[in-house]
Amino acid sequence: MGKYLKIILSILVVIFLFSSAPKNSKAAADHLLINEIYYDVVNTKGNEGTNEWVELYNPTASEVNLKDWTICDATANKRKINSEIIIKPNGYAVITKDLSTWSFWILPEEALKIELGFTIGSGLNNDGDKVILRDTADAIIDQLSYGSDKDILDLKDVAEGHSLERLPKGGDNFIDQKQPSPGIGLEKIVYSKNIFVNELLPHPSTGTENEFIELFNNSSEDVDLSGWILDDIEGGSSPYIIPAETIIKANSYFVFYKKETKLILNDGGDQARLFWPDNTLISSSEVYKDADYDISWSRNLDNSWLFSTTVTPEKANIFTSKQDEIINAPVIPIEKAKKQDYSVEEIRKVYARRSLI
Repeated sequence: MGKYLKIILSILVVIFLFSSAPKNSKAAADHLLINEIYYDVVNTKGNEGTNEWVELYNPTASEVNLKDWTICDATANKRKINSEIIIKPNGYAVITKDLSTWSFWILPEEALKIELGFTIGSGLNNDGDKVILRDTADAIIDQLSYGSDKDILDLKDVAEGHSLERLPKGGDNFIDQKQPSPGIGLEKIVYSKNIFVNELLPHPSTGTENEFIELFNNSSEDVDLSGWILDDIEGGSSPYIIPAETIIKANSYFVFYKKETKLILNDGGDQARLFWPDNTLISSSEVYKDADYDISWSRNLDNSWLFSTTVTPEKANIFTSKQDEIINAPVIPIEKAKKQDYSVEEIRKVYARRSLI
């Protein structure tokens, strides 16, 4: 009898250990997950500690009340959620210290905003730390570690202004997210490979606001560009996240002007790049150098890049050179010039061209 009792007790101990074992950051459909963390705050998004945030995702089919749950870092300095916050199935909640965080980010209306009044733990370290989520019974529901802290997961440290985010939402893998997205999870989507950076206008004589980057859809289907990312390499500007419901029609062009994107194409040399929402580079121009006024940097049919004096927004690229302009420059008879049938500026331009022959 004693032998069987020992066996039964051993089985009960094993069951208890498995049932009480803390959940880690492996994806599971039966509990909340830490889905994204933003710990290295860039100065345009607030301050360290105050404006760090952690995004939670509910992959379950049930609502979860977060009241009296706690979140902490490696210091085990637990911060309690005092309000009754109910996160719905497939819903998100974003935890931060201070309500000022929301002024730096655009969150969906349905995403829950939680202000702790205190830093997350003692403030998340930029070089490495933990994030641990506990329920009302103090049981660990999810946890992760990053950078130099490898106790839970070996997640690499990310650059200032980036976040660590699951791809897809609720999945096992984390990516270095260049464009943090609080309250919005990443979907595992098959994105089109048929969108190309097609033409740039770096130096318009009509003002820098008319600089543009043109994309071309080389497919027979319309493509939704929502969440895709445009950037340049030399302008010093922030990447541009293409707004929701931006559709590029089949076999058509779409032009993004600087007045919208705030991307600054450097006159002396630059390159434009296009990324999928998961930060995969899908297309880029070649690097140009020394762009003159009203000269486009355009993709040829063989994917080489050339300067052209003919700028063609929302149209197929046309390649012409200054020499073409010189040859085709109109002849202005002296008599007409004297009668001012042409403006002085027009005369100057034409004779400036001819002086190059």
